[in-house]
Amino acid sequence: MRAHVTAALRRLREEGPRQSVVVIAKSLGSSAAALVAERGLPAVWLTPVLTDDSAVESTAAGPAPALLIGGSAGRLWVPAAAEATGKQTLTPRCWRFWVPAMGEFLDPLMPVRSVNH
Repeated sequence: MRAHVTAALRRLREEGPRQSVVVIAKSLGSSAAALVAERGLPAVWLTPVLTDDSAVESTAAGPAPALLIGGSAGRLWVPAAAEATGKQTLTPRCWRFWVPAMGEFLDPLMPVRSVNH
């Protein structure tokens, strides 16, 4: 995963050094949290794997803003771990819509149960 993210960031740099980068990753993409933190990049983590201590620690260590979004019924969404990162979190009560490019379902972000800053 790290190699893929590094290559994508390199391509962005080659296209133009003034590009603003925000990392948006789903589930297993959170395995790149350490690299994102090292680069000081802002991120949106969709259903991050919060059962992985290294992903939680890396997300918390990142100096840039981050938003963690996970469903209240998700197996890998651990609200206490999300809140422990000190980043913004969003925990919708329901999830369900098909994202063809990802080949899986996501669910609407409403109704929202909580947003923590």
